[in-house]
Amino acid sequence: MVFPQERMLRDHRCGLPTDPKFCCDECGRAFPQSSMLKRHWYLHHKERKLPCLCDTCGKSFLDPSHLKTHQRTHTGEKPYPCAFCSSTFSCRGTASRHERTHTGERKHACDVCRRAFREASHLKLHRRSHTGERPFACGFCAQAFASKDLATKHERTHTGERPFACGVCEKAFATSGVLKIHSRTHTGERPYR
Repeated sequence: MVFPQERMLRDHRCGLPTDPKFCCDECGRAFPQSSMLKRHWYLHHKERKLPCLCDTCGKSFLDPSHLKTHQRTHTGEKPYPCAFCSSTFSCRGTASRHERTHTGERKHACDVCRRAFREASHLKLHRRSHTGERPFACGFCAQAFASKDLATKHERTHTGERPFACGVCEKAFATSGVLKIHSRTHTGERPYR
């Protein structure tokens, strides 16, 4: 396959869409949805300012509803209560996700193996175990990953970044999981007896 730009070839190799249906006029990057193209354009080509600006902190958003939800972090407003406990949330979607922890509802089922998930995003990640899709490429080597989280953790092996610091001693770690295990050396906790 031949691509007009090197970036489109890289996207193709990583399993990202290269359909020019929604193609950026500035850099040629292709997107499967117009909303993704619009967000890309604002993030990369419009002086990094999105049209909806928070008056309190200056953070900007593409969608007015996202700005409204963000502003609740400043006001502390949490208008969405859980139907099962006393928890309240600033976003309706977060409240719904939380409620599913009470009900155990798993409405997102894999069409290959029928495994069910609470979140559509978890199903999307799971499907990659069947397809082998790895859309998140390492910025330093040829490896690619099924999730952004895995790619970020891997990239730390190149950069040496250790953002998770122990609150007791001077040690720092590349992942929160390793920090948690290390913390047990201070607390004496032994959860696996």
